[in-house]
Amino acid sequence: GGLAATEALELKAAELAQRAADGHERAAAAGSADAMLNVGVLRYNSGDVTGAAACWREAARRGKGNACRYYARCLTRGEGVPADSAAATRWLKRGAAAGDASAAYSLYLAGVDGDRHLAMAAASGHAGACVDLARTASSSREAITLLRRAVANGGAAAAYCALGRLFLGVPGL
Repeated sequence: GGLAATEALELKAAELAQRAADGHERAAAAGSADAMLNVGVLRYNSGDVTGAAACWREAARRGKGNACRYYARCLTRGEGVPADSAAATRWLKRGAAAGDASAAYSLYLAGVDGDRHLAMAAASGHAGACVDLARTASSSREAITLLRRAVANGGAAAAYCALGRLFLGVPGL
């Protein structure tokens, strides 16, 4: 009874997942950058890093900021493409210019025009960037605003820790 029902549900879920993957493949083949990004994720998760890198590169060429970041990660790690840190930085810059906050934050962490990219990522609501920018805020009010934004965007643990330090008067948040 229960085992057969579970197996039937698992088969149905697998069938639905395959139908969704097929739909993404068709949309990617038709030129959808969003679908190319998703197909890249599917391929990466199935172990096809070369296929993933190709999908992300094409989606990035079509202006998808997060695809630029994913492709840059492949270039950084040498996954599916030869490692090339200079090219990875160029793709991160394209991603940041396309509005991807995580690409901007990655550039900040890499020391590439750090202040500008940190501000860009924080303005887009990137939780880590908000916490990092709060550390150098000119006032407690500004720091609290940034930490609230971090909490709202999923960075609750780091923001609450920084907020506690702010109220305790610990230097450097």
